Amino acid sequence: MVPLPGGNAKRGARAGFEDGSGRGQKIPAAAGHPSRMIPDYLERFDRNAVLWGLVFFGILLRILQYIADPSLWLDESMLALNLIHRDFSGLRAPLDYEQAAPLLFLYLERCAVIAWGKGGMALRAVPFISGVAVMPLGLLTIRRLLPKGTWAFGLLLLAVSDPLIDYSCQLKPYALDAAAALLVIYLVLRLIQNKRAPIELLLLGGLGIIGPWLSYPLIFVMPMGFAVLFLAKNTRGDRLRIMGAVGAVLLWISSLLGLFVYLSGWASVSSLQGVWARSGGFAPFPPSSAEDLLWYARSAYLLFRMPGGLLIPIAGLILMIPALINLIRTRAWALSVLLLGPLFLALLASGFALYPFSGRLLLFLSPSLIFLLALGFSEVAAYLRSLEIVKRGKGKGKGKALAFTALFILLAGATVGVETMRACYGIIRPRGREEVREMVSFLVQRAHADDLVYVYYASALPFEFYCPDPPCPLWRGIKARANPELYYEDLDEMPRQSRVWIFLSHLYNWGDLDEGRLILDHLEEKGLLLEQHLFEGGQLALFDLSGGSAEPHQDPTK
Repeated sequence: MVPLPGGNAKRGARAGFEDGSGRGQKIPAAAGHPSRMIPDYLERFDRNAVLWGLVFFGILLRILQYIADPSLWLDESMLALNLIHRDFSGLRAPLDYEQAAPLLFLYLERCAVIAWGKGGMALRAVPFISGVAVMPLGLLTIRRLLPKGTWAFGLLLLAVSDPLIDYSCQLKPYALDAAAALLVIYLVLRLIQNKRAPIELLLLGGLGIIGPWLSYPLIFVMPMGFAVLFLAKNTRGDRLRIMGAVGAVLLWISSLLGLFVYLSGWASVSSLQGVWARSGGFAPFPPSSAEDLLWYARSAYLLFRMPGGLLIPIAGLILMIPALINLIRTRAWALSVLLLGPLFLALLASGFALYPFSGRLLLFLSPSLIFLLALGFSEVAAYLRSLEIVKRGKGKGKGKALAFTALFILLAGATVGVETMRACYGIIRPRGREEVREMVSFLVQRAHADDLVYVYYASALPFEFYCPDPPCPLWRGIKARANPELYYEDLDEMPRQSRVWIFLSHLYNWGDLDEGRLILDHLEEKGLLLEQHLFEGGQLALFDLSGGSAEPHQDPTK
């Protein structure tokens, strides 16, 4: 029998592994981790009403973020302009502005543009649908993957995960990555826990064909799923299942080779590799210094912030320890391969500078990390349950019991507590980076035909998306971080007019260089600040650079 967590005995009979006679075997929760050790109060949360309530709560959080419709920020506008100005054949060529995305994702986005227009909600429809799909997929998966007593904790973390909510409403493929990874895990679980699952096998074969073109991270997830499938007991001796699995693998390999041929020689891929290398996205392999080892330690810590979604990553690191202990003690190799295998494959690819191991590009690992945190949480709870002193409140182990009780409460607060509060705050104030749409609307209303608009270089593409027909002439600022003196030269070359708008968003502010402050301070030396208006993630300023004596006007909302 494959040592995979199942659930309680009743569920194990339905979803457990099939024996040779075709009758389901009952599997103890977390094989070797008896469900009786998990406190009853945790199992009571795993009722259907509670679980589906958490699913709908997670969907509601994503809907509220979606209908808030914040402005597209710089990264989104780069991809949006490609989608708007290209047809399907044009999307097969390297994208402009150093962008890269799976071809089928681009095709789905293009269909959304054709069907619903060029607005932000239309462009974010595919990520939104993917983000919503994560919740029911998460419920179906966690029930088959983890023991009862962990489900509610895992689903709640999945529902309130800040990265999963955020990227379900961004024009990026990362929410689709998470949903696709969950789907693969669920299909593999269905196949190894059911004697006959022809539909799941067909779906896995279909994913083998379209997967590399739909979600790049499936390159790391599908091999692990195939490995578990081939080594599962109910695959052995079943010639039809073996042939189907081999066919799915061959389809996946053929599609993957086609993708590599398609992408080979793309200059944009090489350019992105340079960007990722400069930002420290590639693992130093093999590590040869203390600094290299520090990269691994820092990456492990940050993994629980993004994609793990924890505001307090140290809580994730602590919970991972009992989770790993559980996997080792119970020899749950299938669970380990499904949840940890893609992580190590991605890390290996990063070591060869093939895929960056950082940030949002790892969002496909978010559900797996959350499931492991749930397993770690249940392990701490089970240990507390095993301490009889918790019941009696006396004896030599009282201090130990109190310490673990405090740890349990702190971990619960630092994970589901903090993240639930953060998600609820997102209802009051939806996530947003820079409100370029509001800035453009304000500018169009106030600008005169003979005004001049200086557009900061990082604002240029969002400005172009929201204002394809500017109300007055533009002056596009240069990018000169390496030599800030060039900003002064560029500003001094602007025409000396009585009304010059300064459009600033996505400002670079790192170390001693604050580009927004640098630009405004220099212009105040050369002219007169008439108005200044602040927006979320940006600002508009109106200057008189003619050398006249116009009276300054300060906006009362400043």
